[in-house]
Amino acid sequence: DWVTNQLKPEVDTPLPRINAMLAMKGHTLYVYGGLVELGKREVTLDDCWALDLNKREKWECVLKGRLDEQTWLDESDDEDEEDEGDESDNGDEGDGETDDESQRAGKGKAGDIKSIREEMTKLKEQLNVDDLKTTPQLGENLRHFFERTRDHWTDLFIKEEAAKAEEASSSSSEPPPVRHHRDVKEIRREAFVLCEERYEALRPLLRRLAELEEEQNEWEAVEGKKAGAGAADRRKGGK
Repeated sequence: DWVTNQLKPEVDTPLPRINAMLAMKGHTLYVYGGLVELGKREVTLDDCWALDLNKREKWECVLKGRLDEQTWLDESDDEDEEDEGDESDNGDEGDGETDDESQRAGKGKAGDIKSIREEMTKLKEQLNVDDLKTTPQLGENLRHFFERTRDHWTDLFIKEEAAKAEEASSSSSEPPPVRHHRDVKEIRREAFVLCEERYEALRPLLRRLAELEEEQNEWEAVEGKKAGAGAADRRKGGK
């Protein structure tokens, strides 16, 4: 082929080369191997030539070498193969990274929603959400909370006042003091104070619970869209 033809030596003359091994025996110079630069290629030679320095008439080929046996690929073919190999490697690596990222993202999202639900469960236990009389609902302000649960706080205040009076009378040898009868407005005001204390104590927990529920709803919406898209693809595939 073209490369081999370019590397064919002149009649009884070695190819010009670099990095050849030189040796002297008597008055004979031996040249073995070396490199030939042909464009972007470097061809390694394994032939051996001898020259009588006394006569300097001609080169003698001691070892022909295996240059004729070598098969050369076209340079563009080599580059194409290298490019294809690089693209294939990069593609594989890219796919691997994408798969890994998807798996990590999937695991991360699953872990996130699990932690969200666990935190929500703990908050609901702290809030005692089953007792609607003492727990504000999400988005419920103080005024609405009191209007909804006013009877509970009123009863609680009256019971607390009665307990205080009983404790005072049992711990003293003096006759019980005359009980002061509170009017409706005063009782309502004190009931509101109890309600407000409960509301303010729970407000940070309620705010956090609202944030968690919003995150959970967003996650469920995304998962619902994915499930719907998957079902649609399966229906198309079945047709």
